[in-house]
Amino acid sequence: MSTRIDSPTPTAPSGAGGPSDRPQGKDQVVRALKTAARELLEEKGSRFSVREVAERAGVNHALIYRHFGSKEGLITETMTEGARSRLGDLRSGRSPVDIYTRDAPDSAAILARLIMDGDIHLVDTHPVMDALVEMAGSANNPGESAGSAGSAGTADRTPPEVRAAVAASLILGWSMFGSFLGATAGVDPATDTTDVVRHLVEALLADSLGPAEEKSPGTPTSTRSG
Repeated sequence: MSTRIDSPTPTAPSGAGGPSDRPQGKDQVVRALKTAARELLEEKGSRFSVREVAERAGVNHALIYRHFGSKEGLITETMTEGARSRLGDLRSGRSPVDIYTRDAPDSAAILARLIMDGDIHLVDTHPVMDALVEMAGSANNPGESAGSAGSAGTADRTPPEVRAAVAASLILGWSMFGSFLGATAGVDPATDTTDVVRHLVEALLADSLGPAEEKSPGTPTSTRSG
């Protein structure tokens, strides 16, 4: 029997097995594309091609257009799904520090890359930040929402939106730079700093640090001489 040489057997994309191992059906294809997109977002931000993410997922690139409309649609859906998952963790009682430093440590890097790429607009929902603002607002007046936090008796407290934003920056910043900053500060590598960060975030959200002192323009921040 002769062997045809004009029709070579197709090879599987990198990251995928043989044809039988490739995603089959809409659910598997969508899941594979979102997983591949998240991996590439962490590695290189939004600067990947449609064919690149399809190859990583082990599917035909035309399926991106079928299920998401565009690469941008895929990114938005991937980020929205991730945010909803983090929100579910938060609602279940998980500390936001644990969520972003242990469960989803890639979140900070992905957001940073999207900001630097000028594509942060692709993240069009912010349910976790909304939840943090709500948590901070309830600390001002237990039982009340963030929208009513400005009632009598709370005018001298730091606004919940500010405390939530600072808490989020601490969480994301530490998840991304904590090891490096700890090393440069001389922190023992064996030290678990998560408890410290968790305590500070909880204090910010609960407003137990007290209001920030306002300084008039030109007021020095330190009296220490050089």
